[in-house]
Amino acid sequence: MWRFWKKRFKWSRLEKGKDLQAAQERPVRLFVQARLSNPPRKALVGICLLAYEDEDFVYWGYPYFCRLFSDQRCADEFFKSPRAELADLYPEYKLDFYSLRLRERIRACIREQEELLDGVHFLGFTYRMPPKIKTKTDCFEIEVRAYRRFRSSGEERSEKHSYYLKLSRPDLALLDYR
Repeated sequence: MWRFWKKRFKWSRLEKGKDLQAAQERPVRLFVQARLSNPPRKALVGICLLAYEDEDFVYWGYPYFCRLFSDQRCADEFFKSPRAELADLYPEYKLDFYSLRLRERIRACIREQEELLDGVHFLGFTYRMPPKIKTKTDCFEIEVRAYRRFRSSGEERSEKHSYYLKLSRPDLALLDYR
């Protein structure tokens, strides 16, 4: 975990368009997967962030704090993905486009479907691990492993459960639920 001997790139320099020749090229799908798996954070470190973009590429990476008690961010490596392809497939790529909105929609879909069950009062669920999200050209395929809490016959219980959802790409409409 020691980073003394590694080449470190200051995030502030990357945001200004400097040191971009060291970027490693990655496919657009990898960039989208990285952005989808961003958890909400107060400090913008440890998650996939956009550093810079030009006519050809979008530069991104996972910054961390350079030193203890410092607000400067650094990255050991950063990546680039073709901007034209990214803009065609995902026009909202500059935003933290689907991660927060998609997670809200996942929770809403599960709650709606679970409340339709007869004889069981659904109380909620908590993730056992983050959802697995696969991006297809027209939809998102999502697998959620969770602890489902419900009340049946006056008794409150919790059990492990897996959900499979398929949501359409532009409007996040529910296509399939298991």
